[in-house]
Amino acid sequence: MILTKNSLRYRTGILSTLLLMLPLLGACSEVKRIYEERTMSVYESETFNWGVQVGLSSMIITKGEEADNYLKDAQGQLLRRWFGYSNDLWGGGTPMGGVEEDNRLPKYLGVKYYEVVENKFYKLTDAVLPQQRIYDLFRQKKVEDFSGKVKPKYNQIKISILPKGLVWVFVDGLADVREVGLYQAKELFGMTVAQFNQFEGINGQKLGI
Repeated sequence: MILTKNSLRYRTGILSTLLLMLPLLGACSEVKRIYEERTMSVYESETFNWGVQVGLSSMIITKGEEADNYLKDAQGQLLRRWFGYSNDLWGGGTPMGGVEEDNRLPKYLGVKYYEVVENKFYKLTDAVLPQQRIYDLFRQKKVEDFSGKVKPKYNQIKISILPKGLVWVFVDGLADVREVGLYQAKELFGMTVAQFNQFEGINGQKLGI
């Protein structure tokens, strides 16, 4: 292809125009973000004080990469993450899974894990939670018998990670548990133990698998 002076000037002009538009494009994305914030449903934007419980079968291992085990809000912002193996062993960074703090309620769930007995790897990416149902449950109140105080009936998201790629989600609270979703993770074909173990595990050591 032969570039003439005119075609070169034309392409240079387009490039210059695009460069000049970059700040404007950035401003547009900020306007879009603000618009989305202001048009969010109340169940997407209201905050609650809540934590996470993650239950693993005795032969399941999850890793701590932020992109693998997470809860995110309706805008895709990270709310919680975790890793561990069997018996609810916690690890990871901030915001770690078990911490109770004020946040929006989760809409997206992600999990990646190894099932030792099956010798299989599973991954669930951006599973959509019934956010409005969770919101309706979290708004419920209960009077404690021993103190007479009115407290939220639910304040935990409970995630049970099971064999066969099943991920079961509940809300939990004052002596009451309600199921909100059952999800099927996809098997990661071709994944090996060595690949799964290439990142540092709990306490900076490789996991013994």
